[in-house]
Amino acid sequence: GAFVRALERGGFEAAHRFMGTEGELRSLLRARVPALAFCASLRCAKDEGEPRMAHAVLEEEGVAYVGSDPAALELAIDKAALKERWLRSGVRTPPFCVVDMGLPFDEERAAEIGFPCIVKPNREGNSRGIGEDSVARALPELRSKAELVAARFGSAIAERFLGDAADVREFTVALIGSGDGALVLPAEIELAAPKAVRVITTADKDGHRTVARPVADPALRRAVADFARRAFAAAGVRDYSRCDLIMAGGELYAIEINGQPMVPDAWFAACASGAGLDEAGYLNAIALAA
Repeated sequence: GAFVRALERGGFEAAHRFMGTEGELRSLLRARVPALAFCASLRCAKDEGEPRMAHAVLEEEGVAYVGSDPAALELAIDKAALKERWLRSGVRTPPFCVVDMGLPFDEERAAEIGFPCIVKPNREGNSRGIGEDSVARALPELRSKAELVAARFGSAIAERFLGDAADVREFTVALIGSGDGALVLPAEIELAAPKAVRVITTADKDGHRTVARPVADPALRRAVADFARRAFAAAGVRDYSRCDLIMAGGELYAIEINGQPMVPDAWFAACASGAGLDEAGYLNAIALAA
C-alpha cells in the first residue's frame, strides 16, 4: 500500500495485487494487462513442481516489468557463479570454494582459500543461514560447518573472511537505472555496538543494530561507486539492485548482489538519501528508470 501511494504521488496509476501461484499470476495479468509490473517476490508460489521465477512468467505473458531479467537474477542468487563471473571480469572478490551435499569435501581446495573463512548457503539471500558461528578458523571446523550448511541448503560456499582486518569497512551500494546513466549510490554499514565476530546478520539489520550512512568523503564515494558499477555491469542487473562490498587492507572486494532487493528498505533508503531522494523519490526513480 505504501508503494502504491508513493507511485501515485509520482503520477502513476498504480494498484497492488497478491501474486499467488503461477496460474493466479497469469490470470491477473490477463484480466487487466498492466503497462508495467513490479514484483516484490522472486518466485511464484507452487502450482506443481518447482516454483517459477515471476519475471519469466511476465516475459511469457508479454508484460513489461521493473528489474532484472531471469538470467541475471539467477546469477545473483548463485554466489559461486556470480563470483566466477566477477573474476573473469576483473572484479576483485575473496577466494572461495563450493561444498555440495553428497559430494566429497575437497580439503586441498578448501585450504587454498586461507583462514579464517566464512561459510554460507550458496543459493540463499538476505543473510539466511549466516550467523556469528559461521566463521571457521581451521580446516576441521571448516569441513564440519560446510557439510552442515550443505546438508541443510543443498550447497555451501566457503569464502575468505575479511572481518578480522584492522581496517575493515563494509558498504552497501544501491543501483537505480541501467547502463552508464544509472545512479550508483554507496552507503557505509556500521555496527551500533562492537561484536566479537564482525558478521552482520539479518537480525542485526532488523533489530536496528546497524547504522547505514551515505558515504560523505568524495574520493571514497567515487572509489566505492566506480567499483560497484563494474560489479553491477558484470552481473547484468538493471533498474534496481543492491551490492555488498568490503574494504580490507585498503582494497575493495565484491561480496554479493541482491538482484531483487526489498524496497522500501532502510539500507536502500540510506543509499538513496545520498542523492537527495526520500522514499517516494527513490521508488518513483526505480519505476521511471524501468
